[in-house]
Amino acid sequence: MRKNTTIAPAMQMQRSNHLQMFAVESMRLLDGETAEAKAAREAAEAEAARVAAEKAEADRIAAEKAEADRIAAEKAADEAERKRLDDEKAAKKLTDKEYEFLTDALKHKQAARDAKAALDAANAKLKDFEGLDAAAIKKLVADQKKAADDAKAAELKAAEAAGNVERIKQMMGEEHQKVVSELETKLAEKDNAINAAQKTIEDLTVGSAFSQSAYIRDELVLTPAIARQVYAPHFDVVNGKPVPFDKPRGEPGRTQLVDASGNALSVDAALKKIIEASPDRDRLVRSKIGTGASSKTEKTTGSNGGEDNGLRGAARIAAALEAGALKKAPAK
Repeated sequence: MRKNTTIAPAMQMQRSNHLQMFAVESMRLLDGETAEAKAAREAAEAEAARVAAEKAEADRIAAEKAEADRIAAEKAADEAERKRLDDEKAAKKLTDKEYEFLTDALKHKQAARDAKAALDAANAKLKDFEGLDAAAIKKLVADQKKAADDAKAAELKAAEAAGNVERIKQMMGEEHQKVVSELETKLAEKDNAINAAQKTIEDLTVGSAFSQSAYIRDELVLTPAIARQVYAPHFDVVNGKPVPFDKPRGEPGRTQLVDASGNALSVDAALKKIIEASPDRDRLVRSKIGTGASSKTEKTTGSNGGEDNGLRGAARIAAALEAGALKKAPAK
């Protein structure tokens, strides 16, 4: 009787699989860890990893909150100090020079804190690279880029050899899009840097002029911050100096405000001119008339155009008769 040659190989393969499974199970048993123990160990390790991750996240959130609270406290302290300086200047306890010096010191203090925060953030990022060789990393990145470029060149060469025009066009389009994306990214970074620099320049020029404006402080009902929000678009920064215009930035027919010599008006003079021309002028300019019984009006001259000489009653009438301002009644 002939042997079944098709069944024999299958039986041999099944027997080989059983032997391998037996060997693996035997090794596991020899190691002394059952399937239940392994499952329990893996579950415990997963739980420990979960707890560690939750703790790390909680620590991160707590650190971020503490930092935010510190920044808020410093900002509140700066605002309180600035208000104190403003109050003391208004009360004539500080001269203009003293006020300018102290407010500049406050700005430098804030700038120093911002610089330290940026340095701390940079140092925190550098910790991720501790123990790594910068030259080796650069070489690895360069090697990876070269390998990718070589692979693309080889593929392009193969496509050209095979006459695959569509693939060649596709690869050229991908390379062009890559170059365009890189340029767009660089342009966006440059625009952001320019905008940040422009904002800093505006803060140091227009912002400083508004915060120190005597016209805003003495004549307007607006605070310097609100006045800046409303009227800062009337000013451009040219060669590091604020230049005023009659209309906000972007409006047609915008004209520079200059004096009789053709020089740009000062911020206070320009603000006064802009507000005097505004239909809301009466609501923006602070009223100088007091209220209540203590209110006073300016002195006016007498009916005959002369100045008030301080005389009252009969003495004033006699003086007027003597001066000929009044005619004596005819005798009866």
